Amino acid sequence: MNQMSVVYCSDAHDYRKKSCGLNLLDQCLMSVESLRSNWSNEIDVFLIHTADLPIPFKRQLGLLKVKTILGKGPLQAGFLLANKILVGRDYDGTNDLLFLDCDTRVHRAPVFDRRKDIVVSFDA
Repeated sequence: MNQMSVVYCSDAHDYRKKSCGLNLLDQCLMSVESLRSNWSNEIDVFLIHTADLPIPFKRQLGLLKVKTILGKGPLQAGFLLANKILVGRDYDGTNDLLFLDCDTRVHRAPVFDRRKDIVVSFDA
């Protein structure tokens, strides 16, 4: 797992807010907490964002060992959903990547066939 990183993309806005009231940052924290509790405390986790993050959120990310990357701005200002793929433009590391939506909950360590160039899984 030292050759794999997990990447999230999110900003501090209410776009795609859940009906339960959680915004993307709230969802991201819950996802990372589940990843740290149920999978790995050591795997690199990154959050790519395009706007300043609130200080309390940054502190929580630090406690969860999440590294932040300030992106070069939204991919398409009028269509913020496109920011889900900022990783292709703004991540410059060399690790294999696991991109997770902010509302993903990790219940156990995932199993991957890493002999393939790309593996895709859809929300379920």
